[in-house]
Amino acid sequence: MDMLLPRRFLTDDFRTAARAAGWEGGFQTLTPARPGRLTRIRRRLGLDRTGHPGFMSPAPEDSDRVRVLMHAWPMTEESLAQIASSLPNLSWVHTTYAGVEMAARAIAGRDVLLTRAGPGSAEMPIEHATAMLLAMARSLPEHFVATSRRDWAVPPARRLGGSTVLVLGLGAIGSGFARNASALGCSVLGVRRRPDLGAPDGVDQLIELAELRSRLGECDYVVLALPATDETRDLVDADFLARMKPGAVLLNVGRGETVVEEALAESLRAGHLGGACLDVTRQEPLPENSPLYACPGLWLTHHTAYRSAPGRQEVASQEEFLVNLERFVAGESLLHLVDPTRGY
Repeated sequence: MDMLLPRRFLTDDFRTAARAAGWEGGFQTLTPARPGRLTRIRRRLGLDRTGHPGFMSPAPEDSDRVRVLMHAWPMTEESLAQIASSLPNLSWVHTTYAGVEMAARAIAGRDVLLTRAGPGSAEMPIEHATAMLLAMARSLPEHFVATSRRDWAVPPARRLGGSTVLVLGLGAIGSGFARNASALGCSVLGVRRRPDLGAPDGVDQLIELAELRSRLGECDYVVLALPATDETRDLVDADFLARMKPGAVLLNVGRGETVVEEALAESLRAGHLGGACLDVTRQEPLPENSPLYACPGLWLTHHTAYRSAPGRQEVASQEEFLVNLERFVAGESLLHLVDPTRGY
């Protein structure tokens, strides 16, 4: 049997570690497909900003040997679905993405195990979300804009200590962020699907999903660290936003599908919210004509919460994958399993 993974992961060190984990099979690599001539022209003209080459599928004669597939950037959803469907004996897909919806859709209806990135891959999004919180509290984006205009403006600022922060989604990212917010002196409320699991460190109080909207008026910051599921899609709608505390700030490091962007734009234009910072949007890259760009108090980072120093994220992803590879070879239960029907 073989494993199929992006070429950049298949280093000599990785091969050695895989053998040490008991892997006796072969290795096949995914090679980024070269964009077509029309795509290259569009990119030169700035009309195609995706930058995602996708990947070529393995040769048909090799497909039936592949049992393990690693899903990693920049594999598009289309290429992942094509590759997965070409592997009749696929047993396990590991995704290095924080969100698992693409991989879940690619193997829907198949008896294939799906695992996700573990806690090691949450470090960068946790830091990013914490940076967003601090930046919004201290009005850093407004300072940067004023500086670029040579304007000695003094935007208003807040003190984080004593603020109430609501974290929706207490997986690895949400829980890590909650610890940081608590350390900064915030009172932290949390919402999780499984309240029986208890409140993680840093969360002062768990609230039930049923009472979420009635508690929004207490919160100075609402932080989304949610997966894209049927339950979370369009959760932050006009009613949700209207119930938020006047002047409150919305942060999203989860999935763009959780926010109704038209409603968010209207809330910001009306001056109800004090601001919003989004690392994710429903469409990425965000079209140049998107009304979000013109919203007052809205700041964007370009789905870069996971970015780190070159190679660091790959090392973390490889280490987590290799731990599970050893368990896979031994026939043991895998860590960080995902229920494809739930999306997490």
